[in-house]
Amino acid sequence: NYNKLTSTVPTEIGLFSSLVLLQLEKNYLSGPLPSELGMLTSLRLVNIHSNLLTGKIPTDIGNSAILELFNPSNNFLSGTIPTELGKLSSLTTLGLLLNDLTGRVPLDGPICALRPPTGRLTQFYTDSPFEVQCECCDD
Repeated sequence: NYNKLTSTVPTEIGLFSSLVLLQLEKNYLSGPLPSELGMLTSLRLVNIHSNLLTGKIPTDIGNSAILELFNPSNNFLSGTIPTELGKLSSLTTLGLLLNDLTGRVPLDGPICALRPPTGRLTQFYTDSPFEVQCECCDD
């Protein structure tokens, strides 16, 4: 992080099967997040805030079963928040602020079900209530 990296996050990242932490915040990375992130079964932390990332949040990220923190805030990600994030049962922090995300996160949906008492998600931030209508987000 803070390395002034440019370019994209390469699809080859999926080859790093033992990768536990991905910290690339505050760089100049652009382009989409590769769906290959979902192949990283040892991944616990993805902190990629404050870059120039575009496109949608890949639904395959929901395959990262032990992911505890996912923070792509302050990028240019668009589309809706994928319900597949609701499969991340170990997730404690989900930061989606300052993107171009839209849609609704319903209280009875899979992402809100990650909140206590049934789940571990204690920090969930979006651009609610304007672009994203979220019934279980933190202010």
